[in-house]
Amino acid sequence: MKRKLLGVVFFVVAIAVMLASANAGGANNAGAGVIGIVLIVLGLRQFDVLNSKNASVWVVPNGDTYHRKRRCPHIKGKGVVKMPKPEALGKGCKPCRTCYPYAGRG
Repeated sequence: MKRKLLGVVFFVVAIAVMLASANAGGANNAGAGVIGIVLIVLGLRQFDVLNSKNASVWVVPNGDTYHRKRRCPHIKGKGVVKMPKPEALGKGCKPCRTCYPYAGRG
C-alpha cells in the first residue's frame, strides 16, 4: 500500500510542477517538463507499469506462480529458487496476486 501511495504522490507532484510551469511561461518550461516526466516515470514504477522484464523472481520449484518478494506469505517457509522473470514465464508461471496485485492472470 505504501508503494501505491508513493506513486500517487509522484503523479500529483508531477502535475503540480507541470501546471505551475505552464502558468509561469518563460525558459523554465523545459526544465519543469523534464522534472514532470521523471516524476511520472517514478510514479509508474511504483505501480509496476515499468517493471523490468529481466528482473529476478522467486519460484517454488514445482509451483505455477512467481513472486517478487522472497518474504511473500504464499512462499514463506518453502524452498524457492531465484530465476529471471522470462524463465519463469517460459515455464508457464503466473504472477502472484499478492506480489503483483495489478497484473493480469491470463
